[in-house]
Amino acid sequence: MNQKQKQWLWGLYLGYLVVLFALSVVLIPRGDLTAIEKISFLLLMILTASMPIIYRGHVLTLFQWVSLAVFLKYGLLVEIVMTQFAIITTLYSAGVRYGSLYRIPVNTFIFLITSLVSAAVFYFLGGEVGRGLALTFQQQLVPIFAYAVTFLVVNHTLIHLFRVLVLKANSSFLKGIMREVAISSIMLPLGLMLLYLSEAVGLVAVFILGSFFAGIGMFLQMYHKSQYTNRMLKDVTEYGYELNACNTREKLIHLFAVQVEQFLEADTVVLYEGKQQELNLLNGSLLDAEWSNHFQSGDLYSKNVYETGSPYTMLRREDGDLRDIRLPEIYQSVVSLPIRQKEDTYGVITVFSKNMYHFKKQRIHMLEILVNIFAVAIKNVDLLETTKQESVRDPLTGLYNFRYMMEALKKTVNEADFPFSIILLDLDHFKKINDTYGHQSGNDVLEAVADRMRKICPDNSVISRYGGEEFVILLPHHGEEDARQVGILLQQDFSSRSILIRSDLLVGETVDIKVTASFGIAEAGKKDHAMDLIRKADRAMYNGAKSKGRNRVATYSDIKQEHSLSL
Repeated sequence: MNQKQKQWLWGLYLGYLVVLFALSVVLIPRGDLTAIEKISFLLLMILTASMPIIYRGHVLTLFQWVSLAVFLKYGLLVEIVMTQFAIITTLYSAGVRYGSLYRIPVNTFIFLITSLVSAAVFYFLGGEVGRGLALTFQQQLVPIFAYAVTFLVVNHTLIHLFRVLVLKANSSFLKGIMREVAISSIMLPLGLMLLYLSEAVGLVAVFILGSFFAGIGMFLQMYHKSQYTNRMLKDVTEYGYELNACNTREKLIHLFAVQVEQFLEADTVVLYEGKQQELNLLNGSLLDAEWSNHFQSGDLYSKNVYETGSPYTMLRREDGDLRDIRLPEIYQSVVSLPIRQKEDTYGVITVFSKNMYHFKKQRIHMLEILVNIFAVAIKNVDLLETTKQESVRDPLTGLYNFRYMMEALKKTVNEADFPFSIILLDLDHFKKINDTYGHQSGNDVLEAVADRMRKICPDNSVISRYGGEEFVILLPHHGEEDARQVGILLQQDFSSRSILIRSDLLVGETVDIKVTASFGIAEAGKKDHAMDLIRKADRAMYNGAKSKGRNRVATYSDIKQEHSLSL
């Protein structure tokens, strides 16, 4: 529901309360002998309403057996008034908080319509209220049964329509009605028993049945909690399997953040990784731009948890000892947990809700289990990605190795529907550098050259160390002339800027040296295989650059044209 609809709803609700209060003052007798009796029934209804069962997102109310007895004993108006108290008690006990308070007027109107329609059917069939045991059971049986059936059908239909049409939630009408029938099969006999016992033995009946229901209610609540815990453990286990099945950081982080948001029914989830005593946001892509910027360097709660290594929970904004003034006041409760890997704090997860007292201990414990699973999963993914990178990277330069380049080249040759070229370059007189300054100095030169190529080559290029002092650059979407321009940029950079190295053979003396390279370029033809392209670039480099004095850029087309002219 949008804000304007909620405002209209609350306006109607306040008007309804005024009318209900006025009717109560005028029509409900005061100071009579039934006042204590009515208060006793009201307290019993509030007791039963305080023990709702939450089943798969549905709040199952159990006060209808008392409301049935109240209707048959005192009439429609008293039943409506007491139901209003029961609705508020039920929703409060079910954990409805600030963000969903609109459910109070919604449920009030649903139960009001239900009571009016059910009472109309009851009266139409000849039923009478306030007669106690004056009428025989047979005389009241059909109207009472019709009242109960009408109440069940109308109430469930209205709730189903609201969930489907307004909340856009998936809801099975048949499953819901069967659930209500099961509950009503217990509530109807209890209600009739309460009515007749109250007539027979007075207020003692309210005490006896109240105690009986309290015992049943406590048993049902404990059973529900155990079932709820089992269901959550099952969900956590399934989440764990899904997390451990992820093989990339991005997928794992996205899945974990979404799981936590759904599992805790939270409004915002932020996930941080700690590096060098600072927090880095991991799931910024899941947040709005405004929130992503706000959480980029860590919120106050997450920073506190990262520094102390201890969890932090704030159930109500006013009671929190930490306050991040940058957060809107709409966020009322927070839970923040450290993500640990052995003794170290890897990062922090912080979850925000617009509702006060939203994070119950049971769910926080389950979140801790999920966080532990995530900590293991992210470590495994990082290890997997490190191993993968090591298998395709040259350990000295950090560039791709020959195996990866050949796989990328074969894939591009087989699948690409766009022009592409390769550059094969060989450092000139590199053996002389090794002999003069030492092999470690030669390694320093290779690292410097790799760094320059990374800075100059286009972002979509694949740069690899082919072997020794030779490198191959794959340039997608580059024809031969475009690739020549990249080669020229590299050639000019190499020949114009020196590299500072520390000589191993000259007692650690630092030396500025210039390193040039010879470049061979070839564009892929329609029938070329990967090795065909390598051979073309190799021929261009040796015949067009090395053999003509080095420090040159040559293309296969140049060599081919020169060869045809010589013939």
